Amino acid sequence: MPLVNQSSEPDEEYFSDGLTEELIRALWRVEGLRVAGRATAWRFKHQPYDPQRAATELGVDSILEGSVRRADNRIRIHIHLVNGQDGFELWSDRFDEEYREIFAIQDRIAARVAEAFQARLSPPAPVSRPRDPEAHSAYLKGHYLVKRHTALNLKRALEYFQEASRLDPGYALPYHGASIVHVLRALMGAAPPRDALAQAEDLLNRGLALDAASAMLQNTLAMLRLFQWRWQESEKAFQRAVELEPANPHPHMMYALHRSFVGRHEEALREAHTALELDPLDPMMNFRVVQCSYYARHYRAAIRAARTAIELAPDFPSTYAYLAWALLATGATEEAWSSALTLKSQGRGEAMCEGQFGYVAGVLGRTAEARDVIGTLTARRRQDYASALPIAWTCLGLGDVNGCLTWLETAFEDHEPYLASAAVFPGYDPLRPLPRFGNLLRRLNLGRCEPVRGAAAQA
Repeated sequence: MPLVNQSSEPDEEYFSDGLTEELIRALWRVEGLRVAGRATAWRFKHQPYDPQRAATELGVDSILEGSVRRADNRIRIHIHLVNGQDGFELWSDRFDEEYREIFAIQDRIAARVAEAFQARLSPPAPVSRPRDPEAHSAYLKGHYLVKRHTALNLKRALEYFQEASRLDPGYALPYHGASIVHVLRALMGAAPPRDALAQAEDLLNRGLALDAASAMLQNTLAMLRLFQWRWQESEKAFQRAVELEPANPHPHMMYALHRSFVGRHEEALREAHTALELDPLDPMMNFRVVQCSYYARHYRAAIRAARTAIELAPDFPSTYAYLAWALLATGATEEAWSSALTLKSQGRGEAMCEGQFGYVAGVLGRTAEARDVIGTLTARRRQDYASALPIAWTCLGLGDVNGCLTWLETAFEDHEPYLASAAVFPGYDPLRPLPRFGNLLRRLNLGRCEPVRGAAAQA
């Protein structure tokens, strides 16, 4: 469970959240132990709960709960392991030590849990740990903000990661964090992808030079290679990340996207479902099942998964996009339009959401709405960098083949990460016989990826 912040300052929440996540990671090393993921546990944050009921809802045998207080250079942690069947305490402990001992405390807690379950604790991989505790604190602040990735939060997160690296240049994780910021800015269309991904590469190389055995760094490397369209290198890094932390849902979730893009749909769905089993309430884990099902042309499965995902996270816009597209594929046009309108409302003008909406509007013959999207997004490009891909999608929905291909080629020149979906997005089917489109796939090294066809794909 999320550790309760008992520090005098409410802005110390970043620390209690970060410590909770690090304990989850430490407990992944207990062999045979399944630990509910972060988003699943966070459901109970800031609310009272009954351990027995919580254990039943989460499908777990025990609850690890506690509190943390940080003051000056000392840290006090109370931990309780509670039996989920009868509510009795299995063990408890208190740690009152200098903050620089935080990693040793985490290791001791993991060892006590393993002992309680008579399980084996795998030895920790040699990792880069900070010599300066303030560097770790700065990293946790940045990590906290990345989880809430608005443009302002990403800017502040980058500043914290830079501060952590300045305080302790030998600490690897701030380089990982800063690299993630640049990757996210590329994905959000907040920066030219070529520039953002190059900055991410430089930072990530520094982190890997310090700690190549970090699952987090390997997963970030795999993501970077994925969005650079370097498929084999990306696959190798994903496999390494999964090997290092098989219970971590994030490498499985991102590897699922890789498998989709290269046309290995059953593998994609297997990885997506593995991620979902590890963290059933995480919006991204649920969304990935929707996305991979849609790319595999399992449209009805995508619709079912999307409806479940929306129940859990009704404010996650991308799910509405794939729900609308899957509904279009099954002929449910009225519901598809309703989903697209929700997408547009929740997207608040974000370019990718606008393009996803524009595609649906074009397909449904709502030409004025689609052309408004194109006008808005092309005006943005005249003022500053803006993604070309959403314009291509809207042209595609309108049936403007030449316009779509021209904007896709612009997206290639800009090195837009999500262009790789060209191999598997069903909407591109009318373009597949065209030499210009085939040439684009070859330049993405995706020429051999074949879309799934046939009635079986509709299951």
